[in-house]
Amino acid sequence: MLGKVRSGSGIDRNRKWDSLGFYPGTLNVLLDMRLPPTTADFYRFEFACVKGKLNGIDCYVCADKELTDKRLVFILAEWKLRDIFNLEDDDYVNVEIKRG
Repeated sequence: MLGKVRSGSGIDRNRKWDSLGFYPGTLNVLLDMRLPPTTADFYRFEFACVKGKLNGIDCYVCADKELTDKRLVFILAEWKLRDIFNLEDDDYVNVEIKRG
């Protein structure tokens, strides 16, 4: 799926994602289509997350509570993805969901 990078509120920096081994911020992405039905790999706070890839890098794709029928997602990874890919708002990224 293609998605566009969006600015976030900065709230996720305070959620302690780093305690799970992730970079302490997230990358917000507006997908060009809704997430396909899938089962979450884990839940944290009020979010459901599933394994995926962003531009070929392993990550988790997360959305509010249920993952079904969502377009606005945020990406968790070990690194700051904006820096790795030199991303700015409205840049396109490729998001993959790993199934099974």
